[in-house]
Amino acid sequence: MATFVLTHGAWHGGWCWRRLADALIGDGHRVFCPTLTGLGERAHLLGPSVTLDTHIADVTGLITAEELSDVVLVGHSYGGAVVTAVADRMADRLAALVFLDAYIATDGRSIIDADPPERQEAILKHVVATPAGDVLMPAPASFYALASEADVAWVDRRQTPHPVATYTQPVALGGAWRTVPRLAYIATTRFGLDDFRAISAGLAGDDAFVRAEIATGHDAMIDAPGELASLIERLVL
Repeated sequence: MATFVLTHGAWHGGWCWRRLADALIGDGHRVFCPTLTGLGERAHLLGPSVTLDTHIADVTGLITAEELSDVVLVGHSYGGAVVTAVADRMADRLAALVFLDAYIATDGRSIIDADPPERQEAILKHVVATPAGDVLMPAPASFYALASEADVAWVDRRQTPHPVATYTQPVALGGAWRTVPRLAYIATTRFGLDDFRAISAGLAGDDAFVRAEIATGHDAMIDAPGELASLIERLVL
């Protein structure tokens, strides 16, 4: 039995892992699906003070409070930056670190720093000022190339605005995250943007990582939860 902590991406919440969590629990594992501050059912906590550090603290706090060890820590999309930093601070608590179509944080840089100037400009054009601070409004769920129209509608209903400061705050890393015993990167093949496939390709010469692809849209945990559960188990357990 393994212990999983699943960390969602922008605009999502712990709700997006429901099917994958069920699959992993069915295989005998323990699963935690925290919702990051200001998102999902915690949208009422959105405010100008919510930064990347806040979300890092959400996950480190869960691991500490639940007294977890030998954790398989999974980060999806934006959540990849969160789990990189969590792993850097708690490498001794982790058995594996899995990036699912996800950013990998770099010391001294923000998430938006990883994008070319034209993408940065496009992202910042969608910033909306609200009483709860500057936010990025949710992308339409059709953008994720989900297989089911019903799932597109479900995701559209559930998404919430995402605090911009989490994208613009640089992260401080010491490199300890690379000492986690097993590192894996899973890229989806049906998602329209090639950003995450490019990140995976850039790891080709990195012997610390195992890499794999899954033939789904960006939200693989919604499209193919059973297949994704089996793939993660094969890669890191």
